[in-house]
Amino acid sequence: MLENLCDRSAEVASCQLEGEASFVEGITANALAVRFGPEGGSLILPLTQIPAVVEPTWSLEALVAPEGDGAQLQRDTIDWAGCLVGCPPDIPPVVFDPIEGRGWAPVVEAQRGTSFSSVGEVMMVLRGRSVDLLDLRTPGVDANAATF
Repeated sequence: MLENLCDRSAEVASCQLEGEASFVEGITANALAVRFGPEGGSLILPLTQIPAVVEPTWSLEALVAPEGDGAQLQRDTIDWAGCLVGCPPDIPPVVFDPIEGRGWAPVVEAQRGTSFSSVGEVMMVLRGRSVDLLDLRTPGVDANAATF
């Protein structure tokens, strides 16, 4: 799912990286992953890229793998202030620290979605340190959510 959300072939990149974060080859040859170095970095995703946000309830999980000591992943508050109509309440931040072993981390758990497909300029920021973000999935919406 990450390679679909972060279409690097588009004229305007749909995802942004900041700090010590880089796109790397994912778990398969055509998959995309993000590597967060020991100094930390960020992946910024527009929520318009995640179709599940228009569902009555949505969740998002991240497949993560530690890359050394101090592996950490966090999601900042999702602030719906840029949402145009049908806006749900803000979603508080979540931190996974330390990360031990590869596995799925619940980045967003059963939150109310918006009932409109236009969510404006609402962004989700994932911050990481010494961790690989191998993929994202939306359980209950993504057809491949249970296959890993």
